[in-house]
Amino acid sequence: MKITIRGAREHNLQGIDVEFGPGLTVVTGVSGSGKTSLALDTLYHEAHRRFLEVFALGATAQRLSPARVDRISGIGPAAAVGQNLLNRNPNSTLATASGLHPFLRLLYARFGERYCARCGAGLSVRNVDEVIEQLVAFSGHGALNVYAPLVRGTTGSHHTLLQLLAAELGSERLRVDGQPSTTLTLDPTAAHDIEVEVAQWNGPVPAARAREALEIAAALGSPGIVVHSATDKRALSLAPVCTSCGTWFGDLEPVHFHTPCPHCQGDGCPRCAGTGLHPEAAAVHWSGLRLPDLLSHSVDEVRARFAQADLPSTANRLPTR
Repeated sequence: MKITIRGAREHNLQGIDVEFGPGLTVVTGVSGSGKTSLALDTLYHEAHRRFLEVFALGATAQRLSPARVDRISGIGPAAAVGQNLLNRNPNSTLATASGLHPFLRLLYARFGERYCARCGAGLSVRNVDEVIEQLVAFSGHGALNVYAPLVRGTTGSHHTLLQLLAAELGSERLRVDGQPSTTLTLDPTAAHDIEVEVAQWNGPVPAARAREALEIAAALGSPGIVVHSATDKRALSLAPVCTSCGTWFGDLEPVHFHTPCPHCQGDGCPRCAGTGLHPEAAAVHWSGLRLPDLLSHSVDEVRARFAQADLPSTANRLPTR
């Protein structure tokens, strides 16, 4: 797209008219001829001003004054890299230099896929109606077993708990360490997982039966359920806790993607998968990538991912071009 400037009057410019065609353009001339006034103080300034106004949300403090020009057309978001700008910080990228990094942090915090920083299992918190809807949908694909996880990676024999569950529900409904229970005697020095089967379906079920399974899980004190099919295993949580390992997790905010890992101080030890980020931020993926992985891609590669991304309407304010 052609960029057109009409009547540029910044500094020593005297109503200059310019057109830039597609491709690389070099602005050259003797010292004092107005190269910087045209390229940076007019063209870049106006592109940056318009970009910021999209996200200003009415805040006047973030607004820039318009460039002194009659008209500019054909411009989009722009990045200006000075001669020594990136030398100030060897970790700078185009995203940080252009001001896009805060929006990418917001993208990951609000629309990324969370995984447990301890065991790698997928994390999400749903309300009761959402879980019921998914259970009904899953049941339409074939036989299902629904389990309530009660103990995750906890050392002990758990003898009293197993006896109570077997007496109330039957030992055939117990799973210990991922297998049907064959004994109520466990190694007290080892860590164990204990689940209780709350439903077994061989086909589609109505919402009432799905709700009944959730109520049984809640009565047993489980924060969620684990659904097994012939080919898949899914964890659905009603509380901010990993149903695979029992780790509790908090709200994720954009600042987590700008916070060094407390275990390695940002140097990159195994707790943050070598990223140097806060572990919970390091365990978030968008489009299959962690944030540092996305930042390592070229502009064209990232643009292609955004073009193919299935983002909700609430993400429309994020820069995708």
